[in-house]
This record gives sequence, C-alpha cells and structure tokens, in this order.
Amino acid sequence: MTSAAVDQERRGQAAADPGTVVVDRLGVPAPPAGQGLAQVLALGLPETARQRLQAAGVERLVDDPAEAAGSDAALLSTRLPRAELEALVAAVRAAATVPLVALAHTGGEAAAVELVRLGAIGVVAEGNEAAIGAVVRGTVHDTALLESYERQAGDAGEGAESARDEVTGLPGEAALRHTLAEAVQAGEVPRVACVRVLFLEEAARRLAPAAVALLRRRLASRFGELCRANGAQLHALSLADFALLSDRLTPHAMEALGARLAAVTETYAPSGQRTLAVAMGHAGPEVATDPAALVELAQRALVVAAAAQRSGVVGAESLALGTSSTTELEAARRLLAHVEQHDGHPPGHGERVARVAVALARDLGADAPTRARARLAAHLHDIGKAGLPAEAMAGTEALDGDLLWSYRSHGVRGADYLRVSAGEEVAQAVRAHHERWDGAGFPDGLAGTAIPELARVIAVADRFDTLRHGLPGREPLSAGGAVAALLAEAGTVLDPDLVRRAVALLPALEHADRDAP
Repeated sequence: MTSAAVDQERRGQAAADPGTVVVDRLGVPAPPAGQGLAQVLALGLPETARQRLQAAGVERLVDDPAEAAGSDAALLSTRLPRAELEALVAAVRAAATVPLVALAHTGGEAAAVELVRLGAIGVVAEGNEAAIGAVVRGTVHDTALLESYERQAGDAGEGAESARDEVTGLPGEAALRHTLAEAVQAGEVPRVACVRVLFLEEAARRLAPAAVALLRRRLASRFGELCRANGAQLHALSLADFALLSDRLTPHAMEALGARLAAVTETYAPSGQRTLAVAMGHAGPEVATDPAALVELAQRALVVAAAAQRSGVVGAESLALGTSSTTELEAARRLLAHVEQHDGHPPGHGERVARVAVALARDLGADAPTRARARLAAHLHDIGKAGLPAEAMAGTEALDGDLLWSYRSHGVRGADYLRVSAGEEVAQAVRAHHERWDGAGFPDGLAGTAIPELARVIAVADRFDTLRHGLPGREPLSAGGAVAALLAEAGTVLDPDLVRRAVALLPALEHADRDAP
C-alpha cells in the first residue's frame, strides 16, 4: 500500500473511531471537551498533591492499577522509583486504555521524560494539579510554560565562563562549577545559592561605567564579608548575578544569609529613584546530589524569587505552584533533548530554529508577546516526536505504513502537549508546521494563508536550519545553496513572501544561526 493510501485509510479509521490508536506507544486520545474527572488513578502521589487534586474537583482518587478501567485518567508521580515506571505503565495499560499524565516534582524531570516515552500524554508539575483536567480534556488552561520560557530565554549571561570577574576580582561561573564538582566527588554535597541584585541593570543604564564598577565592587566587598563570616564562597557571574557555595549552611541559615545580603543591598539607591533589592534561590543535598542539578534548581528557585520584584529567598525544596511552569519547561527541554538525539538533526536544532523564527517574526513587525510565542513554538516544534518509535523520528522518505503515520502524528502530539501550558496559538503553530503552501502537507492539508502565520514562519526557519546543517545522508549547504533551495520551494512548500524575507534577512539569519558550519 502506498503512503498516500495509508494516510487516507488511517484518516478514515480515525473519523469512524476517535479512540483508534495506531501505535501503542503514542498514548491515548483525550475524552471529549467538557467531560469531568469523576475518578483518577493516582500512583505515588504525596498527600499534598492528592489534596490539591481533590480541591480541583476530582471526585474520587484510587491507587490500584486494576481500577484504571473505571477512571477518567491515570496520574503517575515522578517520585516513584524509576525502575518501577515501565511496569506500572504496563499494568495500567493492561487494565484499560486511559489517558496517562505524569505529575513531576522539582528535580523529577528525567522521570517525566521517561513517562512520556512510555505513553504519557502530558506533564503537569506538583502545585499545578488543577491543570490535570485540562490536560486530559485537551482544553486550554493557561500560558505558564510560555511565560517561564520567555523569562529564561537568553538568560545564560555573557562572560559566564571567565575565570575571574574583571571588576570585582571574584571567581566566575567556571570556578563555581569546578569547585562544586570537586566537592561532590569528595562526597560532600554543598548548598548552592544564586543571587540577583534587582534593578542594578536598570541603574547601570543611567550611570557612567566607572560608577557602575565602583558600585559592583562595593556590593561584592560587603557580600564577601558576610559570606566569609557564614562559611560561604562568593562568585560573580554577571553584572547583577552572584552565586554562593557552602558545605555547612542549612536551608534556614542560607535564608538568614539571604536576608542579610538584602539588608545590605537595600541601602543603595544608585539611580536616585529605586532602592536595590536581592533575590536568592538555593538548593542543597535534600533535593539533589548532582552538581549540574544543584545549580539548575537554584537558578529556577531564583527565577521565582526574582519574579516578585522585591527582596526574597526561595528554596528549591519548597517550590510548588510558583515553579510548576519551570518544572514543566525543564521537562519539555529534556524531552526535546531526547528527540534531538534520535531524529537526525545536529544538536541544538530547536534553539537555532527559534533564533531564526524570532528574526523573521521581528521583520514581520510582530510585537514582543508574539515574538515570545514564536520563540517557544519554534524551539519545541518537534517535541511531539518524544515517545515515537526511534525509527520513525527522522521522518525519512523510506517510511511507510504505521511508521509513516506515527511520524506524521508528531505535530498533533506536540500541539496537545503544549496547549495546556503554552496557549492555543503556540499549539496551533506546532500542529501546522508541516503544512505546505500548496496544501500537500500534514496533518490537516491546509494551504496558503489558511496555515497559521506562526506555523509558516517555523516552516521556513526549520527548513533553513536543515539546509544549513544537513541530515544523515544530506550534506549541509552553503549559504548560497540554502538560498537557492529556499527559493525553489517558495510557492509550493513554503510561503513565498516569508521566503523572500528570509533571503533578504540572510546576514541577520546567519548571525542568529551562529552555530552554522
């Protein structure tokens, strides 16, 4: 049977029986919109999460996989031992075909990725249990994932890898990571804190460079005195960001130190209008023992603390609803990393496509919120490939039958995953990024301007990156070769106006795509 015939047959099956599942690992379709959750199978959930589910309107919680048949959804916690996840999913599947959702705790993103690979239709963070019903029903919940992504995009900071900060003389991020790794190897898991001086960047725009340098040296000196007195090492990461490392401070002691840092900082009002403040996020051995995970969790706690726009300290262990979006974002990033290991694209494909998409969106005159949606949708456009059979991920021309059908489902799967936490516009852009201008694309056969504009932007950016970086069996093209290939597909595969814009923007796109060979 030809690929087109398979597509037509499967579309007919889906129309006749919305519950049809072609490949077992693709999960299950959600119940019709508006259907309530009378019963949920909840495995491994802490009592606080169960209470929040009940407060969100779930009438009955059960914890026996055999009761999946009478449940509207199955909810598996990432707090369960990872060695047990596959067996538990199999037990649920043996009892009934029921939508499966991963409930992720802070630090449990790797287990959430595993659950999606085993068939979960989505990931919801602890503290955001109210979204469970929206995930299962496929209805819109909020845009927390989008907001979290936009706060973190480009947040790495310049000069992070320098050995010492030139202004303060303090060791930099590379030294922090080296010291942290050595401590962990020695069997001593320290506490890491990320500190941000709020409003310093704003003040720096109004001050002379010499005045900014003097202010930073004074802050670093006073911070250093407090850190030494409390057994902590101070590092400078960027203009406004510092990090602390201590093998003796408890969570309570770190919070007390954060309060002292804030008290010192609040004595400065360099712009003459707004007093500086300190936000701190910290993580220790009670939540993670891996050095990278400690830094990551401390940074995520910092994001939450800084969002209040006033002095405050947040510990990773206490993160709940405030960091549900960052937990979901981290799970999404890990899913995408898994995809990029198997789909043939060189690493960083999603990030590069996002940079090009934002450049195109800006050229179209898009406002900041629209550019944020473009960035997120482009970055995660292939997330729906997670959980597909490995041989289907690359979408090669040799695919046929079930493998071709499963590959062509990835836009729909990605849209369903993102709809709940990123909004409908992001979801529709991801769903439609393989539609073609001439109507010969998938999954819905849309043509021309019936394809959402954001999906058309992603299609051009995706194609540009693939041409420049290649795939297995397809050598990367030069800039000139990529331009010729884009022009050849204008008006058939791609939006011709967007192709013209991309060609005109080639120098900017090459800069955005700075990792190109």
